[in-house]
Amino acid sequence: TYWLEIFFSAGIATFGLVLNSPAVIIGGMLISPLMGPIMATGLSLAIGDLFLGTKAILNLVASIAVSVGFSGFLVWLLPFHSATAEILSRTRPNLLDLGVALLSGLAGSVVVCRSGGKGGDGVTALPGVAIAVALMPPLCTIGFGLGSGQNTAIMGGAGLLFLTNLVAIVASAFGIFLLIGMNSADIDAEVAASRTN
Repeated sequence: TYWLEIFFSAGIATFGLVLNSPAVIIGGMLISPLMGPIMATGLSLAIGDLFLGTKAILNLVASIAVSVGFSGFLVWLLPFHSATAEILSRTRPNLLDLGVALLSGLAGSVVVCRSGGKGGDGVTALPGVAIAVALMPPLCTIGFGLGSGQNTAIMGGAGLLFLTNLVAIVASAFGIFLLIGMNSADIDAEVAASRTN
């Protein structure tokens, strides 16, 4: 299901960018599952868990590669490759984008903490919407640059936006998890117990 959601989200967001349609882009953002590995990365840093961190980062890297690759393939199939306003707006990151990423990371962390092991729905619903605003469209913009003839200006600007937002989100998640005591001995014992079952 996770990988299907990645493909669907990347495809919808890519077509939204090419069509210059914010509504379609939002549709792609609503189903983006990137929140899971991003929050897991922040959590692994807070609790100092190398296994969880490695697994989360590998999942995140694979998700990024699939999103960019699939988006680039879709753009390559299209008969036109003109950059729209929605695409160009994601090639010039600024401090407001950083603010959105920080607040999204904080909101996502709070929802993860409130879900308290009651299943994955609480973890991916609201945060998925908040985080995807800052992540899936830039990834698909990188894909557009790749599929339209390796446009390095578009790829570089969108890549910088994505990287800035990713770091801000992971850092704010790390801060919240550390603040609420996710690195306590009780949590460590639960993590160890979950691996033996």
